Order: sequence, then structure tokens, then C-alpha cells
Amino acid sequence: MNNEITVKAIFLSIGLSIVLSAAMAYLGLYAGMTISASIPAAIMSMGILRLFKNSNILENNIVQTAASAGESLAAGVIFTIPALLLIGYWESVDYWEVTKIAMVGGVLGALFTVPLRRALILKAKCRYCNYKVASLYLVGFKFDYLLSAILLWRQARQFLYPNF
Repeated sequence: MNNEITVKAIFLSIGLSIVLSAAMAYLGLYAGMTISASIPAAIMSMGILRLFKNSNILENNIVQTAASAGESLAAGVIFTIPALLLIGYWESVDYWEVTKIAMVGGVLGALFTVPLRRALILKAKCRYCNYKVASLYLVGFKFDYLLSAILLWRQARQFLYPNF
């Protein structure tokens, strides 16, 4: 029987969540926008969990979901806190205040996501939703990762060295 929540999945979820949150916070503060971390998290979790013998797609799913949630929480913080400073509601940034706000935002996000999942994802029949793309990466990467890597390397080589 395949376990979904394992010790390696939990530690990998925390690690990828920290890395992707930091990357998205930098991108959000620098460029003023972020991207969804579901697909990068799915690809990175598949690559890292390949190093273990007994990994399965359920572990990849939980790692991808947790890392994406961490990135979304970081995006909420980096867009909300500067706005509070700009409108003059806050004079300075208190670390513990930001931590409490982020924790409440994470809990509220989880509480609103659970009941809205059925209405917005299952009944809406979205053809190209982000979660479907991430699941295609998880399933497709398992079979085609070597071919894709070879083709990507060939295209990168042709772009960088056109006469080679």
C-alpha cells in the first residue's frame, strides 16, 4: 500500500516550500508579480523523490501541494504588507505581527479552499486548470522525463551555439 504522507514527503514539502516561497517573494517584490509554483514544485519533487527507491506519485502530490501553498502564502504577505506601509496604516514592520497575519491567512485559505474545491474545480469542469497541468507533469514526467531532457538540451545547445 502506498503511503501519501511520509517523513521524506513532509521534510521535502517544508524544504521546497521555503525555497519556492523565497524565490516567489523575491520575484514578487522585484517584478510586482508572481507565478504559480505548482508546476515547478511538481517537477522538483519528482526529480528529488526519484533518488529514493520507494517513492510514489501520492508523495509527489502532497509535496507539490504543500510547496504551492507555501508560495501562495508568501505572495499574500509580499503584496499585503507593503500596501499597509504605503497607505500609512503601519509605521514599521513587526516580524511577529506579520507572522500572525500569515498564519491566520494560511488557516483561512485552507478553510475556504476545502468547501470551494468541489464547486470551483470538480463541478466547473475546467479543462486547463493549473492543478490538471501539474498532475500531467507528475504522471507524464514519470515516463517521458528522459526524452524531454534530451530534447530540451538539444534545443538549448542549438540556441546558444547555432553553428555547432
